[in-house]
Amino acid sequence: EIIPLFPTLVVKINTKPSFDNIKESILDYAYTEMKNDPGVIKSNDGGWQSKSTIGERSDFLVYKNFLLDQSQIALSKIFINGLGLGFDNCWFNCNRKGDANGWHNHPPSDIAGCLWLKTSEKCGSFMAQSSNAYQYWNWTKNIKPEVAARYNFSDQYYFGPNEGELILFPGSTYHKVRTSESDEDRISIAFNLRILKTTINN
Repeated sequence: EIIPLFPTLVVKINTKPSFDNIKESILDYAYTEMKNDPGVIKSNDGGWQSKSTIGERSDFLVYKNFLLDQSQIALSKIFINGLGLGFDNCWFNCNRKGDANGWHNHPPSDIAGCLWLKTSEKCGSFMAQSSNAYQYWNWTKNIKPEVAARYNFSDQYYFGPNEGELILFPGSTYHKVRTSESDEDRISIAFNLRILKTTINN
């Protein structure tokens, strides 16, 4: 018997068709922000990243609510009823050919999220790293491939990206974006959430 202990839970959902209702307007918002703001340097190696204060604006409220609503739907699959979520901040990312994002995490948030707004083939996959990458080095290098595949037992894992998909994961999880080989823009919005006291006593 193989018992997977202490896994890192990542929740992924497709926000379509709701996403289709905001896609054009939120991309317009992102491009307008790029035009008017040089952005900041954080984890981005090239590319552009907006300031993380856009979620405080009144004209961004519809998108903030979308992120919160979709996160609640996704997290209802793993958390108890009545979970409260606090929205800390969010920012746009735009990577073009040759751009990437280095390893980083999102302290002190409980939950980090990413919604992909515009993607294409070879635009740079999202890579998460196991918190046990060092301790389990020899395990991961010698594990049977079929066991590794069945239990996602590895030091790294890759996601999409796909337009309209949303992923949520512990804010302590190290992750990065691989270098884009696409001639198209790769645009996403990243955000941080806090877990609040539940409103229902289970």
